Amino acid sequence: MSNNHSLKSLVSNLAQYRKRQSLTQADLAALLNLPQSYIAKIESGTTDLRTSKLVEMARVLGLEVMLVPKANLYQVNQILVGEEHSIVRQTPAYMYEPDESDELDESEDESDEFEDE
Repeated sequence: MSNNHSLKSLVSNLAQYRKRQSLTQADLAALLNLPQSYIAKIESGTTDLRTSKLVEMARVLGLEVMLVPKANLYQVNQILVGEEHSIVRQTPAYMYEPDESDELDESEDESDEFEDE
């Protein structure tokens, strides 16, 4: 998957989180001391988002930017899906998908449940 898709997904998630906090582009721009038009350009994908602005925007929205090893993306996403305030609702196409060897054997899990009865 291209880096462009990943950036679009990231920017889309930032915009969704901004909206969930009932912030307008103008509100976010004021918090960042930037023009509203810059936020609009970032969210529409017509300007490149600098890393420093990404970190600043995320922190103003109560988020933190971090690097996650690719092999752990699926697990991290599963944790986020369970979070009440998660901005990730489904696994993006570029994220790691587990293969059969990563799946938990349900028969092992079920046997532990009935041992205490």
